[in-house]
Amino acid sequence: MINRAILIVLLGWSVLFTSLVSGAENTGSSSSIGEIQAATSGGQIEAPSGFIPPRWGSQRVALMFVGHGEPATVEDGDIPIVFPDGLPFGPHGVELGVPEEYQHTEWAAAYEEISTALSYIFGDLNANGELHEVAIVPQGDVPGFFTWEAFHASIYDHYEQCANYSPHNDSIRAHVNSLDIQVQGARVDVYLALLDEVPRIPDVVWEITQQNYDELVVVPMLVSNSTHTDEITDQMESVEHLTDNMEVLVTEPFFEVPYMRKSLGEAIVAMAYQLRNAVPPDVEDHNIGVLLASHGTPYVPPFAEFGWREGDIYSELIPTEDAFHEELAQQLPWMLRTGRMNYSTPSIEDSLDVMDGDGFTHVIVVPSAFPTVAMHTMYDVSRSSVGRVVLPDEGVVMHERPSGMKVYYSSSGFADHEPGRSAFRDGLQFLGEIAVMEALEKSPVEEHDNACPASELCITMDSSLVIENPLSFLFYETDEEGWPDDFLALAMPDWVLDDTMPVPARLPARLRIPLPDHLIPLGGKTPEGARIGLMVASSAGDVIEDEDPRGFSSLTGIYSTETGLDLGRIDLDLPDSRPPCHAGEVCVSVTAAEVTGPDLKLMFYRTADAQWPGDFLTLPTPTAVVTQTVPVPDEFPVHIRIPLEGNLFTFSGAELVGEEFGLVVVTGVAANFVVEATDARGFSDGTLVYDPAQPLQFGDIDLFIPQGNPSDINPWHPERLTGPLLWKEHILGENDFVPGAIYLAVHDIDGDGVRDIIMVGEPHFEEPDLPLDLLKLGVYYMNADMTVKETEIIDRWSADDPLFYSPWGVNVIEHGGSPMILVGLNIPDLAPLEEGAGNVLSYHREGSQWVRSLVRENPDPTVTNYNAMIVVASDIDNDGDQDLALSGAFGTSSVGNWMENTGDPGNPWIPHLLPMDPTTDPQIRGTLAYKSEDLNGDGYPEVVYNAMFDIPDTSPPRYRGEIWLAVNPGPGNWGDPWQMVVIDDDNWAAADMWFHDFDGDGYPDLIANQIFNSTVTRYWNPGGDLAAAWQPEIVVSGLTSPSDMWLADMDGDGLMDVVSADHTAHRGLWHRNPGLGNPGPWEPNLIFRNIRLPGDFAMMDLDGDGDDDWIGTSMTLGKAFIVEQVHPDESLVVTLSLPDGFGGTPTKLLLTLASSLPAMGPPDAVLVEISNADSDGDGIGDVERILNASRDLTLAIEDVGLSGHYHVVAALYMEGGGAFQPVSGVDYMDASGKIQLGAGQESLALELQLVEP
Repeated sequence: MINRAILIVLLGWSVLFTSLVSGAENTGSSSSIGEIQAATSGGQIEAPSGFIPPRWGSQRVALMFVGHGEPATVEDGDIPIVFPDGLPFGPHGVELGVPEEYQHTEWAAAYEEISTALSYIFGDLNANGELHEVAIVPQGDVPGFFTWEAFHASIYDHYEQCANYSPHNDSIRAHVNSLDIQVQGARVDVYLALLDEVPRIPDVVWEITQQNYDELVVVPMLVSNSTHTDEITDQMESVEHLTDNMEVLVTEPFFEVPYMRKSLGEAIVAMAYQLRNAVPPDVEDHNIGVLLASHGTPYVPPFAEFGWREGDIYSELIPTEDAFHEELAQQLPWMLRTGRMNYSTPSIEDSLDVMDGDGFTHVIVVPSAFPTVAMHTMYDVSRSSVGRVVLPDEGVVMHERPSGMKVYYSSSGFADHEPGRSAFRDGLQFLGEIAVMEALEKSPVEEHDNACPASELCITMDSSLVIENPLSFLFYETDEEGWPDDFLALAMPDWVLDDTMPVPARLPARLRIPLPDHLIPLGGKTPEGARIGLMVASSAGDVIEDEDPRGFSSLTGIYSTETGLDLGRIDLDLPDSRPPCHAGEVCVSVTAAEVTGPDLKLMFYRTADAQWPGDFLTLPTPTAVVTQTVPVPDEFPVHIRIPLEGNLFTFSGAELVGEEFGLVVVTGVAANFVVEATDARGFSDGTLVYDPAQPLQFGDIDLFIPQGNPSDINPWHPERLTGPLLWKEHILGENDFVPGAIYLAVHDIDGDGVRDIIMVGEPHFEEPDLPLDLLKLGVYYMNADMTVKETEIIDRWSADDPLFYSPWGVNVIEHGGSPMILVGLNIPDLAPLEEGAGNVLSYHREGSQWVRSLVRENPDPTVTNYNAMIVVASDIDNDGDQDLALSGAFGTSSVGNWMENTGDPGNPWIPHLLPMDPTTDPQIRGTLAYKSEDLNGDGYPEVVYNAMFDIPDTSPPRYRGEIWLAVNPGPGNWGDPWQMVVIDDDNWAAADMWFHDFDGDGYPDLIANQIFNSTVTRYWNPGGDLAAAWQPEIVVSGLTSPSDMWLADMDGDGLMDVVSADHTAHRGLWHRNPGLGNPGPWEPNLIFRNIRLPGDFAMMDLDGDGDDDWIGTSMTLGKAFIVEQVHPDESLVVTLSLPDGFGGTPTKLLLTLASSLPAMGPPDAVLVEISNADSDGDGIGDVERILNASRDLTLAIEDVGLSGHYHVVAALYMEGGGAFQPVSGVDYMDASGKIQLGAGQESLALELQLVEP
């Protein structure tokens, strides 16, 4: 802030110095600030002598564009409308039977409008001699099928299929808001009114009349004179009582202005060429046709030759459009036809049929009547063109007709993308400017010289606030680039006016102030020749407070006594309360109506602007997080400023500098930034490139609480389907039996023939401040029926016995004929507890007691550290018992380290430890052993590792990873270095690895996941030469946070599938192996969901019924759970497929039971009914997502609800088909023979076929 008292002292010395130098010359005739104050105190500003206002400078013009508009959501159209002056909208549709509660809504007005059009199409439908009666037959000429109820239901259906959102209004508003109309000094403000949505003309005119405008200019955003231009005229007449004090001008529609017509043509032609890019480049122009899709109207021009009669509604749309299309035909190299959407010929469908018959192979459909995406482009034109709804984010879609002719279409309008956007806006800009000039020319003005007089300051001042306090004028020497951003913090000015000014009585006001005798230097600078910017502030006291209104001049200027100093415009406003964002900081202002946690946490995702935020709505593992959090404030907004140095943690180890990121702010998240589907979150509007030397200013983010992930909202989402398998959950025992249960082993510990579950826990991942005595090793002793016989805590941390610190891996081997539990402890400097030593512990029974021993101790753990963070048991020496493969860290980050199992309880282990290869990258953190398998057929298993490295000189710290293979050298050579092979030099944080011979060549291949890019990769074993390249192939993607993994043949097809714990998504899945030669993605199938933070698991036949069950841990619950694979007698598994060449858009999928065929009347049971609505908002219909030409659908139904012999009937209803009974030639159907249900699980396959006539 600036202290005005200090300025006054400085001014006093400056004035005294000026008086001493100037003497009597200082009393000349130039105007003083005091004179200007006196002139303004009475109302209008009285200019000094010689004042010349700019042409039209005192004129204020409201420029109102009128667009078509439509409700953004279907519910918006049902909201009753009352205008600001108290007049209601309507009533509408009274004679048509619209219920009273709807008569003042947009949908009632739309229904009345369309009914009127239908009365013109059907003429004298009730044959009473009266044409165009707007009532339902027989009272009028509106057909009986078009009732209010039918119309209302159809509107809801249309919006539902279009995700219940039309971006039309927002797009038109963006076009209008982009305009900057400036006409020779007049103040022009741009407004937008809509015909078929709020704000309507009366709303906007009311708003305009609350300001002091001299002129109102109305520009219809319409093609030609029509019913809509009449509607504008009628509405303007209805608000004449509001506009008495203004001149009003309504301009002609678009096509009456040649430049606008040219601009529209350029935009449409540009879109045609953009759509042409979707056509294969080798298609010759003479085989390509263009269909210009327009709206159509049943009304004719007001001339007898068109059949118009006095009193009829009229429209010049059709002939105007036809003439325009003829002009466009001269600008395109392809044959052109017109197709109309509604009411008039030729229809889009008919024109496509003609083009099909003319032999065109490819047709581009351009929505020539629609500058923006709208319901018409998404629903009506798209269905007529390609047979289905098309949403804008689908881009260009292609539909192949039965003849083979391909139709290309995008639901975007011709002004939604460049260069059409710029052409359209150029036209609007021109139209607005000439309309304003025409209005101003109608009001005679006196011509003046509008130059800023020499030695005077010229500035236009305005404010939307009520400004009461005096104005201080502060001048700064600056350059154009730094103004005003470098001066927002209110630095000490270089010059000031020698007194304050009162606020002008009317704003905006054009001020002219003499400077030579009133500009006082504060720092000894001479203004002559300096580039100057001006800040004006309004303050009640001597101090300009941070919250005082202020404004900065829109221009800077060079000061000269020979010319005027025109600094443009100043708009006084309240200062931005946000603190400045400095280099190296991330800055965001957060608002929220509701939150779900105590802190605000910031997460970064590496992305591109085109993918943001759509590809990240489910919030997978972030690229990086800001470790400093912000408490949720009592009031929003909160302005967050966090320095990233030392506060940025990258999960993935990826380079951050120079990369493009989107920002998410979340609340309610647990440790490690685990985000629940219903946690509050907000996404930045755009993306920024991270440069530590620049501020990372993300602007405003508004938090919201979602309904859940798509799979939460849509019960038929692919991530909810279980494939051919059914599952039953068994949650074992009490919570926190082993808090933070992270790793497990499954082994028969007590010798009763039933495998037990052994767990270690690390709860500090989720809650770092928990006490250490929660660290435990526990056992569930199991019964054969999957119930718990008893539990036991074998070991735990205590202050008296602190050895059991940060347990990590666990496994069970047979040692000396008895089970031995092995536990690997965490190494130093690794979260969540960073004081570990990497020791390895063993436990064996002596009588009824467990005896703990040290298998491996690291006295100097940050130098020498051989550990077993993942306990890898393998028969390294091929002597029939399981040895222990070790990991390495720090100065012993080597491979080929292992502990030999002697079988002797008195001397249980012989260590085989190797030094680190001296050529190893010194930035290595460790080598983490994962699995061991004989990969070259010599009988001695190799060991695979994830090698982890620091990347030096990175901030925040970054890491990288490699997959290493150590080749077992065999007997006699274990003291020599094992050959190390780099399988993948870019795999940071593989969370699990497995081996299996996928191609049957006798050599096991490697499967490894990657927790931070959410993938699973298969590496092909090169054969006998393990040092050759292992070719990678990504087989699974789209997981949120894959942690542990297992390989099992889940569906019994002889192929090994991948089973994954999707850690932060709280679910388990298996991905079906499609077999060799099928490169498509491995499809996911759900095992369980909503078991929080699943950790380690095993797939084993725990209940002895011949199939694998999931035995796993939940870190959050602190206990084990089992998901049993079940085969209920009442269950049915059905696989549905579509025929080759299937096309079209389904509306519903139905699976039923019928006691006889053909099925007549209601089915005996409805097993499945899925609408093709986009319930989860992913842009794809729910049926199309799970059943399409490239994907079969398998449904496992746990209980069909009936027993006996039935046909299973599947029906796929298509657009244009049936609703209850399939329509021949349109819908698809298949039925099984009779099968017995309720006596054991049944499986069958159905291939849907087109219903025959």
